[in-house]
Amino acid sequence: MARSALIAFVLICAAVVGAPRLNAQDTWTAAEAAARLGRGVNLGNALEAPDYEGEWGMYIEDEFFQLIADAGFDSVRLPVRWDTRAGSASPWTIDPAFFDRVDHLVDLATAADLAIIIDFHHFEDLYADPTGNRDRFLALWNQIAAHYADAPREVFFELQNEPHDALTTALWNDLLADTLDVVRATNPDRMVVVGPGMWNSAWELGNLKLPEDPSLIGTFHMYEPFQFTHQGADWVGGSDAWLGTTWDGSPGDVEPIQQVMDLASAWSDDTGVPLLMGEFGSYEKADMESRISWTGYVRAEAERRGFAWSYWEFGAGFGLYDRDSGVWRTGLVDALIPDSGDTFSDDDGSVFESDIEWLAASGVTRGCNPPVNDRFCPDEIVTRAQMAAFLNRLLDLAPGPSGRFVDTATSVFVDDIDRLAAAGITRGCNPPADDRFCPGNPVTREQMAAFLVRAFDLPSAGASPFLDDDGSQFEEAITRLAASGLTTGCNPPAGDRFCPRDPVTRGQMAAFLHRSDGLAVVGN
Repeated sequence: MARSALIAFVLICAAVVGAPRLNAQDTWTAAEAAARLGRGVNLGNALEAPDYEGEWGMYIEDEFFQLIADAGFDSVRLPVRWDTRAGSASPWTIDPAFFDRVDHLVDLATAADLAIIIDFHHFEDLYADPTGNRDRFLALWNQIAAHYADAPREVFFELQNEPHDALTTALWNDLLADTLDVVRATNPDRMVVVGPGMWNSAWELGNLKLPEDPSLIGTFHMYEPFQFTHQGADWVGGSDAWLGTTWDGSPGDVEPIQQVMDLASAWSDDTGVPLLMGEFGSYEKADMESRISWTGYVRAEAERRGFAWSYWEFGAGFGLYDRDSGVWRTGLVDALIPDSGDTFSDDDGSVFESDIEWLAASGVTRGCNPPVNDRFCPDEIVTRAQMAAFLNRLLDLAPGPSGRFVDTATSVFVDDIDRLAAAGITRGCNPPADDRFCPGNPVTREQMAAFLVRAFDLPSAGASPFLDDDGSQFEEAITRLAASGLTTGCNPPAGDRFCPRDPVTRGQMAAFLHRSDGLAVVGN
């Protein structure tokens, strides 16, 4: 059957079924629909297995949907292999029992208030021979679209996952236009997700030709650096050589991610089409600390650019959920769904938690594990250079002349240190010369007292309330700090010791700075 004749036949069949249109109040813009997808997860390795669900070890249990919703996700992407669940000859009728199974999962998703993407995932014959399988593909989509014509708007279609091999982007452009015509015959307003060839590569977005249609969302997949995300994957030849590859957010680590994200963002800006990052994840053979850092970074970069996303995947080799033990892999989940009321994942239960959250909200701290910065490290020791940065961000000090100290030129905090010196808050670390700052040395509690007294010009006070600061060169500063209410000592509840030579932890520093909020700053 000729291409034009087939499409006409499909559209006539669809017209018989009818084309119910969503009510006006049920329609939304593509940007609104992408926002509804928000943060999602793929239910992969189940219905896209070649012959039956569970063939790849993953079976979708009913309770998964509420688990996903309760964890804070907004949507699920459901990869489905339709071609092997349909007849092998025209009219390629899809097995009604298989439709029933997909219906059940769609109903569970919407009942849990999750949007769901029905993703046509894997069609090996189409990738090998796009022309010879065009009619079959259109006939399958005609059935899928008609079957879900009355589904709520929270049900999305994705026309094809990762076109590749012989299904080039140029051939896919023609096929997707015809497929969209088939879908629109029964679903004129349904939100449809479409990506480019070359495995939904962002580098191929520029070659994707989308029809004029207001209800489209673009998609791309993000697995860079590939040698990290796919190390040890048995379906990737040579990947065992990559085992042990780590990801710590170094410039070399983040550069390929930034390139992909910037390319995708530029395409979305140019076309006005919102984007879904439909897959991203790292395989279980990578170390968990690197996986968590990578996941949090990619998620944050996507959200910074306004992309919806769907993590690959829920409960298999890349999985967020350990199905054997019935528990979430909390590090990965926290990297994806950070608690909006809790900036950092490692300060829960800290006596300084409220101080740390105040510090973050004030812009004084960005975290301790760049570039993800989802941890504060409250028990780590603060260096003098870090202290300079904290104080400068809090006080917004005026610029100072460079070269005050001979040992700070290579410090990333040199500008903060110069500003601190210009304001008279630091005098150096090697009196009487005081030509060095010792940026890598830990800040002691008595040094912190001196910094804060100079910064806020705290008034003189009487006798020290502490038993252990006699002989300290900073005894007067410690006494002023106590009189101003900025310290209550180091041994609660007695509070009669200051521990002047103990190093200051990041949690303690947060408390000192929080208590100083509202004090007048010297020179400001």
